[in-house]
Amino acid sequence: MFKLSFALRACLVLLIFIGIATGARAETKAYWRFENGSPGEYADVGLVANSDETSGNPLSVYDGYTRPFYSGDVPTAVVPQTGAPNRVAADFHWSEDFFTRETALNTFNFGPRGSNAWTVELSVKLADAEGVNRLVGRDGVTPNVDDRGPLQIVAVGSKDGKFDVRAEILDGSNTFRAAVSASDYRVGQWLNVAATADATTLKLYIDALDGKSYQLVAQTPIDGALNATTGVFAIGRGFVKGSSGRMGGLIDEVRVSDKALARGQFLFSKPDGSGVSAPSLPPVAPRKLTLFKGADPHADFYGGKFWLYITAQNNIGPHNPVLYAFSSPDLKTWTKSAQPIFQFKFAPWIAANGRTNNGAWAPCIAEKDGKYYLYYSVGPQNSQGPARIGVAVGDAPDAVFVDSGKPLIIGERGFEAIDPMVFRDPQSGRYYMYAGGSAYSKLRVWEMAPDMVNLAREIPVDNPTKFTEAPFMHYDNGRYYLSYSHGTYNNASYSVHYSTAPSPTGPWQYRGPILQSDLTHKGPGHHAFVRDARSGEWFIMYHRWQSPDGGNPFGQGRSIAIEPMRYDVLGAIIPFSMGDESSIPVLAPT
Repeated sequence: MFKLSFALRACLVLLIFIGIATGARAETKAYWRFENGSPGEYADVGLVANSDETSGNPLSVYDGYTRPFYSGDVPTAVVPQTGAPNRVAADFHWSEDFFTRETALNTFNFGPRGSNAWTVELSVKLADAEGVNRLVGRDGVTPNVDDRGPLQIVAVGSKDGKFDVRAEILDGSNTFRAAVSASDYRVGQWLNVAATADATTLKLYIDALDGKSYQLVAQTPIDGALNATTGVFAIGRGFVKGSSGRMGGLIDEVRVSDKALARGQFLFSKPDGSGVSAPSLPPVAPRKLTLFKGADPHADFYGGKFWLYITAQNNIGPHNPVLYAFSSPDLKTWTKSAQPIFQFKFAPWIAANGRTNNGAWAPCIAEKDGKYYLYYSVGPQNSQGPARIGVAVGDAPDAVFVDSGKPLIIGERGFEAIDPMVFRDPQSGRYYMYAGGSAYSKLRVWEMAPDMVNLAREIPVDNPTKFTEAPFMHYDNGRYYLSYSHGTYNNASYSVHYSTAPSPTGPWQYRGPILQSDLTHKGPGHHAFVRDARSGEWFIMYHRWQSPDGGNPFGQGRSIAIEPMRYDVLGAIIPFSMGDESSIPVLAPT
């Protein structure tokens, strides 16, 4: 009897010990791996756009405008902690996100009255670091802290491509806390990030895939792992009240646990706690590209040649911006016109506002009955006066154009008169003017008068989805394609999106982005489509920020690039990949 009682007691002790150990084991509340996606395809739209590997918390995508892309670029081909194959990451371009619906994860309490501990892990490879880039977090209200959520991991950087990583929370005492790394990280580098919290300490670990495993890079005392706020988790975007903080780049292997894990338990630690190294890459040969400087290109095809007009801020004498024409038989080598085709000093109305900093922006050209019409923006629009659009007339694409003597369109409150584009509708023969954007992001459309230097009537149109500026219209495949720039012109959010319509004035059906920043080319936008009348091929001409030697893209100004354009079998424009040597036009010596 005594031996049996002893055995029973031993079993009870063992069971109690196992129960305690089991209770202490972390539970994975969500694990998003993106492995149900296929590289080169967009995520699905809807409530179950991407599955949760363990706990029934699938990710959602709101609509076709915000769905992320999938990429085959991953930190490692196998997750070291689990041995699971890894082949897909989520690719974000400053306008997309995943988020969780009202599921168990959203209502789970990580705060003092709940588990009072948690771990969030993810892998990230930023394409641009400027500003605040929210990687993953929980929506909610954090007073007086720039609309940050109560739990988030962000990267904060500058134009030089360096950034820090931060774990930010609203702790159990309702106090904002942050663990901030040094600014030691660069875009284009995979990082494995883990943030942990218990009742007293918030810690941030980073593994740079250098074989050293996760390093503790920051920690801060806290009063409770999180406040009692519950809410939606989001990946790839800023706080729920607005679009600020959206990120560009890749995210992979996102896991949320209800305990503060030890370093050896993180996903990219080997079971023995050691680290892994990123696959070695072949050395990149040094390059020195000759860029075609300029911005806001407009292009057309006349007389067996391509013609190009750009914003270049050339001046001849004080307060006299001038415009040139560029021509090419093959889209590769371009010849600058022997003389300016237009000079501000020959349009006295431009300087009549007394402003000395009038700029010549975004010229475009149209032809009718053997005459050529040059439309141009006069900016900026500010407290000194509105932006304006003028028109001048010439006998050839590179003629000296004679101004009409007055502004064609004048900006006003709620509308900035910039970025003119004139389109001839091949179905009706009518000419339409598209203009506007930037500060007010407002598109307006007019039918041109027969003389092409006056407007016949304005046609009310809806604003296209994601329209910022630089509208361009072309017709093909029995439909009208309105493309335009979205985002801020001098950062990586600038991009080209498009809509289609059954008429030149809508209604617009948004089709998505077709040209977006990558690691070495930033802010592609303000574009034109041009068709080679000899072959029927289409091309896009656009500007982008790029360094000639692979350095900081934003340090070199904007330059012109060209890519071939293709449609899919349904007539959708296939998104562009930006090249280097093959995409850069060459300016012939003058």
